[in-house]
Amino acid sequence: MAAPPQAGPSRAPGGQAAKAGAAHRGVTPIVTLKTRPEFLAARKGARWACPLFVIEALKRPATDAPAQPLQGPRFGFTVSKQNGNAVARNRIKRRLRAAVAHMQGHCAHPQFDYVLIARPLVLDAPFETLLAELSKGLDRVSQDRKPGQRSHPHRTKQPPSSSP
Repeated sequence: MAAPPQAGPSRAPGGQAAKAGAAHRGVTPIVTLKTRPEFLAARKGARWACPLFVIEALKRPATDAPAQPLQGPRFGFTVSKQNGNAVARNRIKRRLRAAVAHMQGHCAHPQFDYVLIARPLVLDAPFETLLAELSKGLDRVSQDRKPGQRSHPHRTKQPPSSSP
């Protein structure tokens, strides 16, 4: 007679038990944005787009209360129905979460809120490409710039130099 199957976790994946397991494995758990006002606030910050996703970032104001120190970077994920059915959207979210978990210690600044808006190409892109684009995007949106300031100012056309 075969042994009865072992009971699985009593909570859904990604719950408190999963976060405790992630911390045990040496992976820093991702702190996520939860409410609509947090997502809308990030829209007022820097924005960077690539064919795979759009990153919006906003530096959080420093709190005056010493009892609440700044936590690490926070991430929000947006995957609309334009990206496919529920299965495809969940796969996209898992890929983005895996990429963020891999990169958050290297490129993400602790005082920033980031929102990643997925595009359909993220589903089929190689994971290395996803990591490279995420790294580039996090670096770009985390730079301290004044609102409206471009990373590369418009270049003025110089008159052609006349050669003798």
